[in-house]
Amino acid sequence: MLNQSARISWLRASVLPPYSFDLNPTEKVRVTMKRWIKCNITQYTALYNTLLQLFELLSSS
Repeated sequence: MLNQSARISWLRASVLPPYSFDLNPTEKVRVTMKRWIKCNITQYTALYNTLLQLFELLSSS
């Protein structure tokens, strides 16, 4: 595929470094939140109410 793309003058092929979970801090937050939600929230209504309480708590600080 790189040989075919090299024939197109405006197309540049680049090799990207492997994905690193450790270098992306947002992934750690996302995974932690996803795990917590999966273990603690069983219904959409409960999720909504929990998030609403969280936002109210954060906004009152």
